[in-house]
Amino acid sequence: MIRSRSALCSAILLLLTACSAAAQVPWESPALLAPHAPRGFGILAASYAAAPGDGLGAVVVWRRADAPTGLGFRIAAGNGFGEELAVGVGVEASSWIVQASPAFPLDVIWVSGIGGSYGRSAQIALPIGVSAGRSLGREAVWFNPYAAARAVIEGRIGGSAPEGELDLQLATEIGANMSFDRERKFVLRMAASIGDRSALAIGAHIGAGSRNAERATPATSEVRSR
Repeated sequence: MIRSRSALCSAILLLLTACSAAAQVPWESPALLAPHAPRGFGILAASYAAAPGDGLGAVVVWRRADAPTGLGFRIAAGNGFGEELAVGVGVEASSWIVQASPAFPLDVIWVSGIGGSYGRSAQIALPIGVSAGRSLGREAVWFNPYAAARAVIEGRIGGSAPEGELDLQLATEIGANMSFDRERKFVLRMAASIGDRSALAIGAHIGAGSRNAERATPATSEVRSR
């Protein structure tokens, strides 16, 4: 059955790979989990190509520290079957694999977490993957592009879900964080996830600030430059 979609979602679907119409809003997509992803509270408009409705929604994220330190928490919501609300919640974890150096130009972290979503059935999803990026600029302009890949183990229960169904889904992601103030108290964020967990998100972190930026003094910057 062909469902009508909004003009915005149709344009996005030309860029993103659509996945099964049985899927709900994926709680972790796009992951937005780059090395140096900002701490604090963020809210982003989202389009979930994986959702069975028009897929338009939002994602709210919160971190106590810049990634990969500590945990992150998120809530996602979007239109599902029959324009009914589908929601997802989860917790994300990450840690360093390697930090950028003269010998290797990228920061690399592993990413994981656990969460679930609910529309007409419940889904539990466990993502595991890697994210690589670079923190560029230390003064007024800060730019943090990244790319990531993950596998997601997903199980569905209840409602219209097939009994005992367990899936392995794959997704890649590109995104960037950008700030125009030294302390990064306002960070623009965007990310696109492509594959089985297709989604697009654009928004901002507000009032967080970077602990790394707060700790950087002229003296420490001079030592690092040497």
